[in-house]
Amino acid sequence: MSEVVNDLASPMATTQGANPSNSPGAESRAVNREDLSSKATANYEASQNDHILSRGMQTLKVNKNGRLLFYAALNGDWKAVKKILDDDREAMTTELLTRGDAAYCVLHVAVIAAQDQLVENLVKRIPPECKDEMAGMALIFAARAGRLRMVKVLTDQIDTKDRYIPQPLEEAIVFAPMQKEVIWYLARRTTSDIDIKYMVVLIGTGNMDLAFHFARRQPSLATFESTGNIRSPLKTLATMEAHFLSTARFNFWEKLIYKCIPVCWVDTSFDSSNDTKMAQALKQLRVSLWNLATTAVPFIKRIGELKLRHKYSLEFVNLALVDMKTHMETPEILELLLTSGVVESAIVYGTSEIVKLCLKHYPELIWENDMLCPMILVVLKRRHVELFRLLNPYKTIAPDDFLRNANHLMKAIVESPPGCVPADVSGAAFFMQRELQWYKVVKDSVGHHLINREGSGDGGEVTDEAFGCAGQIQPKAFV
Repeated sequence: MSEVVNDLASPMATTQGANPSNSPGAESRAVNREDLSSKATANYEASQNDHILSRGMQTLKVNKNGRLLFYAALNGDWKAVKKILDDDREAMTTELLTRGDAAYCVLHVAVIAAQDQLVENLVKRIPPECKDEMAGMALIFAARAGRLRMVKVLTDQIDTKDRYIPQPLEEAIVFAPMQKEVIWYLARRTTSDIDIKYMVVLIGTGNMDLAFHFARRQPSLATFESTGNIRSPLKTLATMEAHFLSTARFNFWEKLIYKCIPVCWVDTSFDSSNDTKMAQALKQLRVSLWNLATTAVPFIKRIGELKLRHKYSLEFVNLALVDMKTHMETPEILELLLTSGVVESAIVYGTSEIVKLCLKHYPELIWENDMLCPMILVVLKRRHVELFRLLNPYKTIAPDDFLRNANHLMKAIVESPPGCVPADVSGAAFFMQRELQWYKVVKDSVGHHLINREGSGDGGEVTDEAFGCAGQIQPKAFV
């Protein structure tokens, strides 16, 4: 809308846009560009740019009779707006300007200009016959800007909420993801489901409580398979390291605060029309206390929000895995988890919670042919400690695979991790000590498959040499 305001502020620009034949580029379009000199070429390009700008102005049409009302709404001047509306009742629905297919009346201009009080005054003057349509269009602009006060006022004016609220909800999800109060308010007031692409947006922006809310309402969103350019929610979630505790990067004090913060204090879910007055009052008190406690120390609020995100990420994955059982056979589910990249992405990014839940609901995954050894190989390369603890007990399922891939496993153990320096380890000496602890644990658990295999030759010698200095380091961090 700022572009519209700037265009309207320049009458000359509007005049040029209305008469493209007078633009600087009109005279030079007939000239053959190849015959121009370098100076003339520069002038030609400049004139073409001017022509493009003036041509773009043709999409904007201004109602000259509504300029006073437009500027009054833009500045939030209620007295001037009221006087014009009192003199002309039709001015409330008059199109002050149009840009392309979009038409803007005084209410829309006030919303885009962020004039909250003016919007509250104008909604009382909306004609009953066009109340839903006019308020619905204004609600789209208010939701896109994340203006909660406007959203509440405009929503109350709409009778057919399931028809006019879904689009503002989608606009808020995309353009105002940090304004969770706006999204929650709109989500509570419609029973319509959202499209899968908006579910992926919610996951990508970290709004897992909202994603879980919509997934619980429509479980098929959580189990949606990747199609075209839209990645499945489960695979998207598997690549989000900040959504799970196992891949979160906390220092010592952050870990301590994380354990002490109760999730119930962070999980407000904002406004809920189903709550009783007492429940709403208690919720508001809890929110106020939480905001008061975190105002002075903002990083506590950040850690609390991360804990809330971790909680709903787990619940989202669990919901998806449970819902699969209702409409799919076990072989189909196993094939989906293996071919969709959900388990693979979880292994690569180190999100052990997803792998653990998959094995809990479908333990047959670990028995899949040639599945365990590649998993262990990636875990060893990337030093995913939690995943190693989870998968290592299953190594006896496929001992032959370990023997056949011993050289690759040994190389993964000995090589330095690809930039995977733990967040709670500072300094080269401490990092080296951590690596030695890792070597010791891996040798004690899977090393015998590499050292004691027949015909190992130089493989066993290299492994012993790599582990030689690790014997005196106690693996306190891994046991």
